[in-house]
Amino acid sequence: MSAFNGSGQFVITGTGLPFTTGTVISSTVVNQLNTDLAAGLSNCICKDGQSTPTNNIPMGGFKLTGLGAATTLGDALSYGQPANVSSLTVTGPATIGGYGAGVGRNRLINGDFRIDQRNAGAALTTTAGGQYCVDRWRCMLSLGNKFSVQGVSGDYRFATLGGSSHLLKITSLSAYATLSSDYFAVDQLIEGLNVPDLAYGNASAQSLSLSFLFQADITATYYVSLVNVTNSWTYNLSFSATAGTPQRVIFTIPGDTAHAISGDNTAALVVRFNIGSGGVQTPNAWITGNLFNGPIGGGILATNGANMYIGDIQLELAPPGATPAVPLATPFERRQFGQELLLCQRYFQTSYPLGIVPGDGAAGSTVGNVAAYTTAAARVLTQFSPPMRATPGMVAYRGTNAGNNGVWNFYYPTSSAWVAGTGMSLTPNSAGGFTGQVNTNAGNFTLGLSYLIDGGWIASAEL
Repeated sequence: MSAFNGSGQFVITGTGLPFTTGTVISSTVVNQLNTDLAAGLSNCICKDGQSTPTNNIPMGGFKLTGLGAATTLGDALSYGQPANVSSLTVTGPATIGGYGAGVGRNRLINGDFRIDQRNAGAALTTTAGGQYCVDRWRCMLSLGNKFSVQGVSGDYRFATLGGSSHLLKITSLSAYATLSSDYFAVDQLIEGLNVPDLAYGNASAQSLSLSFLFQADITATYYVSLVNVTNSWTYNLSFSATAGTPQRVIFTIPGDTAHAISGDNTAALVVRFNIGSGGVQTPNAWITGNLFNGPIGGGILATNGANMYIGDIQLELAPPGATPAVPLATPFERRQFGQELLLCQRYFQTSYPLGIVPGDGAAGSTVGNVAAYTTAAARVLTQFSPPMRATPGMVAYRGTNAGNNGVWNFYYPTSSAWVAGTGMSLTPNSAGGFTGQVNTNAGNFTLGLSYLIDGGWIASAEL
């Protein structure tokens, strides 16, 4: 029987084949040959797409050329065509389409909310104005007591999306219908020294991709914005969420070619999650104003006890092929805990160990030794580690021993007792450190001696 031989050659075989001169051609032989040829042709790939391969086709080092652009899941990609890849494992020192996949992609700090020096994981009931909650994240609101913010650990609602067990939980504290004059948001200010390559304000302005994990108790439209701080321009975005359903949200934002941003240690950009405030602004365009964007009367604030959860927030240079219409993002850059902590400490430091909320009487507050330079005052010089962004504002706290709030105590060896200081000061020496001075009644200190101090401090150089 004639057939392909397994190496791609069609071999004609059988009794009476091949035909020879002077012999009678058998109809049986001819009919069998025609059947074999028909079967062989049926095993070939038709150029008009009528047949489908039934096995892998080795190319032997040759190429498929002239491919059209892929448009449907499962289509072959043509060379140079971008693809939206949901997951990718890199086993060597590789780049993704020329896009660096190394450390430093994420321009946000503490985007997975692991660091919480101020509140140690406790819920913060927000007050009117601006206040920091989890490290590097700020609450902005026109009215207090409308929502709480908490850095949560051990929550695996985003695990199926590859998310961290740390996230930010925002909870409505009343059923409040927001007004057009209200603003309620959680945001992060980005230092200009961390975005020197964006080239905002000229034709080479770089596009950015913003990605995050999100879940809410209320089915609704939610809002996020990128704000160009220097010139007060805002790019507004919105997305839909179904109650109780975790999702990954990705936006690609075109660079602002018209307005420059700070390139120094001041604020350059703000990523703002709007909770319900100010009215819905023009979407998908850079518009004038440092705008708060959100539903009037709606959002989670309209329902007492409603929650929204945010995790793994990343702002990065847009990967190749990313556009507002086809947004792309790389997986979340999860830096080591120690690295993330150092990044946070450029903006906020404390003498208290992690897990302790700074305050008068808090445990773990011992500063160290002070040296008497008069009989009524003693000083200590402390270095910030790392150096801070700028000269910080500082607050002192009393230690665990009784005394005056905001004033350190000192141990008096003659009486073997802690003595309350009568006053004190913290004087930053620019961004590198500070001098702490504790005062007492004249004669309590002996010149040349040092004294153990019980007290603590915080230093803030936030943007």
